[in-house]
Amino acid sequence: MTSQPQFHFYSSSVKDMMDLAIRVEEKDGYTADHCNRIKEISMMIGKRMGLTANELFILNLAAFLHDIGKIKVPIEVLNKPSKLTDEEFEMIKKHTTWGKEILLATNQEDLKFAADIVEQHHERFDGKGYPNGLANTAIRIEAAIITVVDAFDAMTSDRVYRKGLDIDEAFEELISNKGTMFNPLVVDTFLSLREDIISLKEVMNT
Repeated sequence: MTSQPQFHFYSSSVKDMMDLAIRVEEKDGYTADHCNRIKEISMMIGKRMGLTANELFILNLAAFLHDIGKIKVPIEVLNKPSKLTDEEFEMIKKHTTWGKEILLATNQEDLKFAADIVEQHHERFDGKGYPNGLANTAIRIEAAIITVVDAFDAMTSDRVYRKGLDIDEAFEELISNKGTMFNPLVVDTFLSLREDIISLKEVMNT
């Protein structure tokens, strides 16, 4: 694999998972572009952080497929306009493990490599995330990247239950939660790409 990997050729099982991921995001109240935004911004950060070509390839897949486990969450829970009950929130939290299980079940090697990253994308740097309470370097760096990018995109996107934050407010939230929710190195790298990320998000929202 070259240092500038191209991601144009996928197995049929990977394409099936990507199609499923888009249906999941639409079910969750996002547009289909959400998957692509998470992937593209994650790749920008991964390249800036010096990930290897193979790590970038798996990051590319995991970022696009990060929420695939939500296919098992009822739509009335995903799009509930009011506060979730404890039971509903526990169901939502299972989507990370369900996502891992879905990817492992394909028996496709690239997707199996991406499975742990998908499961870890709601872990927190301080160990207070889910599903396994991992912390710091126990969390795959690819998952830590997706965590930051997904949080930023979620904060700046309109949802059925709230209006998206202003971009500046979202950046401040990332800074405020650096070292607790988010890996500090990933946040710093994200901030160093601020203008490129804003431009990409604007282009993909048009």
